[in-house]
Amino acid sequence: MSQILAADFPIDPTTTSGTALSQVLNRFADAEHTNNSGATAPPNTTPGMFWLDTSSGANGVLKMRDSPNTGWLPVFNSALPPVTPAGGTFTGNLTISNADPALILNRNAGATAHIARLLGQVGGLARWDLILGEGTAEAGANAGSLFQIRRYTDAGAVIDSPFVIDRATGRVVVAGLGVVSGGTSIAQFGALGLSLTDAVQVGASATATQNLVIRTNKDGTFTMARGNAGATTQDLLTIDAAGVVKARFKVPTFSAYQSAAQSINNGAIIKVLMPNEEYDNASCYDTGLSRYTPNVPGWYWFAGVVSGNFSAGGYTSASVYKNGVGAGAGVINSTAGQYSGMPAFRLVYMNGTTDYAELFMTQNSGGTQTTLPGIDKVHFEGFLVAAD
Repeated sequence: MSQILAADFPIDPTTTSGTALSQVLNRFADAEHTNNSGATAPPNTTPGMFWLDTSSGANGVLKMRDSPNTGWLPVFNSALPPVTPAGGTFTGNLTISNADPALILNRNAGATAHIARLLGQVGGLARWDLILGEGTAEAGANAGSLFQIRRYTDAGAVIDSPFVIDRATGRVVVAGLGVVSGGTSIAQFGALGLSLTDAVQVGASATATQNLVIRTNKDGTFTMARGNAGATTQDLLTIDAAGVVKARFKVPTFSAYQSAAQSINNGAIIKVLMPNEEYDNASCYDTGLSRYTPNVPGWYWFAGVVSGNFSAGGYTSASVYKNGVGAGAGVINSTAGQYSGMPAFRLVYMNGTTDYAELFMTQNSGGTQTTLPGIDKVHFEGFLVAAD
């Protein structure tokens, strides 16, 4: 302990001998040299004086007496690493009090693969990163140094960047949600009465057609489309300034036909074979089985025609079958020497997975008859009327 005694101050020249004075002065010198080092505070205090408090061990904590001379202010704790221009650690909160307070992270110009960031940790392991300029090179036209929020695993490893803003375009990418581009935040639209001239993109798939773009324009029109914001898209729904709605929907539909004559035995119920597709926009028609198995559940309208030169005195019938059971038939009496076209049509519910539709026919002319093939003579078609 190197401190002056309570009795050392003030010095009374009338009672202090030369030897005693030298001892007092030596104690003053030691106290000055050691910043009043000791486990207890100096007995005689004055504002601005220093005290090296050694009560906590190690090298102690340097303190300064406050201006009212009522307490001590910590100046430096030797047990903690010093905070210097090269770096350091604070154990308390840091407050910047100013008319325009700022925390400035100045990355070296031209540096790539380096970032300016604020990092949050738990137990010394990274959890979240606020990156105020990531490592993409600045190539002019405001490119590079993107804004990111990055997340980490429990082990402190990078997972991904769920939130990114492009500095050049203002394009915002939110993982799992999509993209807002055009430089105007969603919250501003309602408050300012503005609308996006670019788009809000839902989804961030590398395959553009798997993303959805919602675009509201300053001319009062609205568009919903497939694709990426700011790129070529396929409009699905448009509303013009007059409120006229135009929609583009892919309605499951097909048409098949017969190209070779088929024998129809007398009295037999036989599936009409149609191995040729005219169209099938959902790829649900099986040319090998002459069967349509739609992949969208709902109500379908099916229609078919079977033509042939059948004998007089009998009848011919064509029927729409669902899962091998007749669902609707058309019957016509045969006239010798004339071609007969037998229609069949029916509204049928299909479950979109296992239900299938086919065209069957029968005739009782007394002998085997043949169909008259052709895309305009023997055909079967259908389309979705109302989905579930």
